[in-house]
Amino acid sequence: MLHAQMTIQGDVVNVRNAPNVSGAVVAKLKRFNEVRVLEKSSEATVNGITDYWYKIQFGNNQTGYVFGQFTSYKREGQITRTMELIDVSLGDCYHLVFDDVDFGYGINNLDGVPDLGMELDRDVKIYTGKKFIVTYNDLFVMGTENCSPEMEAVLMQIPTIVRIEMVR
Repeated sequence: MLHAQMTIQGDVVNVRNAPNVSGAVVAKLKRFNEVRVLEKSSEATVNGITDYWYKIQFGNNQTGYVFGQFTSYKREGQITRTMELIDVSLGDCYHLVFDDVDFGYGINNLDGVPDLGMELDRDVKIYTGKKFIVTYNDLFVMGTENCSPEMEAVLMQIPTIVRIEMVR
């Protein structure tokens, strides 16, 4: 997980100097800001929700801690399944389909298989039909129904890959 991508999911999220709600706020990040995870810290319960604190790097090498519930790493609702890559294609939208789930709209973390996105451009597919361990959650994105450019983008929750690794 070291240096993995994380996306802020709360409207405005406090970054603290310590992994607890007593830590001083050193910055505020907005929804969809992307940061790098430096370490998973302590587990805590904040306002009745149990999750981990994460040490992150953001901006110009600034560091601090965010509570997982307000990020793409939130534990609540997370699902891990072994899934087969069925399709990577462009149609009405970009489609990244594992079993019965299309992750094409999401701000997916594909760090575990960094060249997976290139499958779309390959004449000979190297990942299609292969099995992956996929951890995903319903996360926020800005999008339109059916990827229609004529429609105004709205905030939607959709299945988004948090972690992925190929089954060997």
